[in-house]
Amino acid sequence: MSDIDSNNNNKDKNTFFIKLPTEDRTALIDKLKTEAFSAQICLKGGKPIEKFYSTLTQKEINKNQNDPNIVLVKPREFSVTIFNISVLMNLTVDKIQYFATASIKLTMDNLYAITFDPEIFKIEKRKNFRLKASKQSELFFHIEGKRFHSPDVSAGGISFYVEDAEKEKYAKGALFENCFVEINDVKYVILQVEIVNVIETQKFDQTKIGVKFLKCSPTVESQLCRHINQEIFRNRMHAI
Repeated sequence: MSDIDSNNNNKDKNTFFIKLPTEDRTALIDKLKTEAFSAQICLKGGKPIEKFYSTLTQKEINKNQNDPNIVLVKPREFSVTIFNISVLMNLTVDKIQYFATASIKLTMDNLYAITFDPEIFKIEKRKNFRLKASKQSELFFHIEGKRFHSPDVSAGGISFYVEDAEKEKYAKGALFENCFVEINDVKYVILQVEIVNVIETQKFDQTKIGVKFLKCSPTVESQLCRHINQEIFRNRMHAI
């Protein structure tokens, strides 16, 4: 369950959306104005409806386009349904994928003006993004019939706090079976875990226990990854 980047493991990875910082967003739009790129377009809540490739004349087309949110592209036969409404765009630039919402209009110069919304996300495929506990994301770990608060969880493991008097039960290297990860009242069964870290803290005489997931069904692992991703995305949206 480690975070492996080899091609053999790409099929097992899950999709995560990383919001671009302002400077990276600016750099990406500047690149869209000057270099060729491809884009998949779909309506919100619908299937992809269009795919297009910009041309190598992007730099010439956008030479007078100074709006930091607008990219011009040459016209082609788009579906009329994509004009003047908000659409979803999956962009590929230098083999890196991005996700954005935007609107498309036909200009007086017979070009298509893509106006991007403030947030653009880089798409990454990883296993072990870590979700931290928050008011929006309550995390618990169930082990041997006990329920403990957790400060964070990933698809590969979780941590939890125990009273110092209980820490000997969770010695490093110990194995436990049929545990549960709980995220906002939704539980996921982990067939086998291993204690990998035992860290003493100054927090109310508590010890932090680090757990690695050893056995988990592929279905549960996929559902857990998806839930973690959704919570991370939701927390970011809540913070804006």
